[in-house]
Amino acid sequence: MTPPRKRTSCAASNDLDWESTSLNQAAALGFHVCNADLEDELIRALGTSAAERLLDTQGELDSFRRFQNQPAQRANDVQAQLRRFMGTRAGRKIRYGSLLVDAIDLDRIPQGLYLALACARN
Repeated sequence: MTPPRKRTSCAASNDLDWESTSLNQAAALGFHVCNADLEDELIRALGTSAAERLLDTQGELDSFRRFQNQPAQRANDVQAQLRRFMGTRAGRKIRYGSLLVDAIDLDRIPQGLYLALACARN
């Protein structure tokens, strides 16, 4: 199989048949995998406390606290709640994606994103 010309990152939950494809095989094909999705990796790299501070700077911490109190969210950990909250309003996922990237130290970039960018440079 010929590797694709375009290098990309993707979520482990889709894009390839993960039952029969190892992460190393995926990387050889040009896919660098994020755990759930890129936002999940960015929140993990930044940390939940810093992500909550970011929500506060955007005036959305009170809204997030109300979201956390919804019955469907109470059993989820803070990282899962943050990820879900960032995808609940039109434009929020794109806006927070940029803000999360800007807030992360370069030495904490998620591996899937780092590898995709490294391949793009080559």
